[in-house]
Amino acid sequence: MSGNTNHTENELLISRFLSKHASEAEKQQVINLLQTDDKFKEVFLSMQQTVKAVDALLFYESIDEEKALKQIYSKANIKEENTVKPRPAIQLSRILKIAGIIILGIVIAFLIQDKPKQILLSSKTSVVSENLMPDSSLIALNKNSTLQYSNKYGIKNRNIKLTGEAFFSVKKNHRLPFIVDCNGLFVEVTGTSFTINNQINSKQINVYVSSGQVKVYDNNGKQEILNLGDMVSYNRTNETLIKSHIEKNLNINSWLTRTLAFDDCPLQQVINDINNYYKADIRLDVKNMKNCRFSANFEEANLDSVLEIICLSFNLELIKDNNNLTLKGDGC
Repeated sequence: MSGNTNHTENELLISRFLSKHASEAEKQQVINLLQTDDKFKEVFLSMQQTVKAVDALLFYESIDEEKALKQIYSKANIKEENTVKPRPAIQLSRILKIAGIIILGIVIAFLIQDKPKQILLSSKTSVVSENLMPDSSLIALNKNSTLQYSNKYGIKNRNIKLTGEAFFSVKKNHRLPFIVDCNGLFVEVTGTSFTINNQINSKQINVYVSSGQVKVYDNNGKQEILNLGDMVSYNRTNETLIKSHIEKNLNINSWLTRTLAFDDCPLQQVINDINNYYKADIRLDVKNMKNCRFSANFEEANLDSVLEIICLSFNLELIKDNNNLTLKGDGC
């Protein structure tokens, strides 16, 4: 399979060279291959002869053969009726011309096919979208998120661009690293699982590692290596990377599992996770919450039900002021 791919790539390279559309780097590549690769040289000479034949054919077809013969007969004082008229060569000429057009059409088709095309995936407002990539990597997009990649993905590279939030389970491939572009922050792996939150309206980009190892870097050379449980926050304003380790947070991917799980969790962390899951802005006005810890599981529960249980657990009051929600009480 790889031999056929190389052969096709060589034909495309030669086509660009012979049609004078090759870059300087491609021209040098052709020269180097002609000196070192006999098979490449054979293909090059064959295609070069084809191009010359087509050029000659086009010139030949531009000649009015009948008019030229009449001029010759006139100068030689030969009567046209006494001459043996040549058999029409138009059939051979047309065949050659058609063959040339077919070859040129194939070359053009290859060139068009070789041009990368961008594929765009997006999730709707209230739907989480799971996508299986050509290399068997799995990407789950949170709502209001988009993913962009080339149709050459998995062949020449595994580069993608993410806006929004996504979970990645990447198939191992040391030859082609998996690289996510997050508008200036890059996440690179060879095979692992991790989550990226790259919301356009947020000042931060967050990367959390669920398994394996992840490299995070920006255009200025700042870099962090993350392992299981590590998280990095990138500040878009001052372009800083802050690495931390999360011992236990069951709700990093709650948007994907559709479950909120708390196991002896501090109350402030509970509210933070609830705000993130429901895209809410709930505030705490609790006098003493240092010892307030909470354990519960909520599966696809609505916000009102969750807040009701929290209020009952800590004897708190839910105060609603327009769209603002506040939990108020004495605490623990």
